[in-house]
Amino acid sequence: ILFLTCAFFFFIRYLNFYFTIIQKVNYFLASFYDAMNIYIQAINETIFHQEDINNIPQVLKYIWNREFDGLL
Repeated sequence: ILFLTCAFFFFIRYLNFYFTIIQKVNYFLASFYDAMNIYIQAINETIFHQEDINNIPQVLKYIWNREFDGLL
């Protein structure tokens, strides 16, 4: 799953796959992008604090109450 997530972000960021204001954005694709963005940030913070990424409550600790600017 981590490989697929990294491949997804590679496709979005580095292959110049950006949406303009005129284009319609698929709501589910944008929501998936936002969810993966939060998840990857939480995993990175969990690794930074040298905690186990397989411990779900530890990862959720970094997901809760997070604010960000999403695609939509």
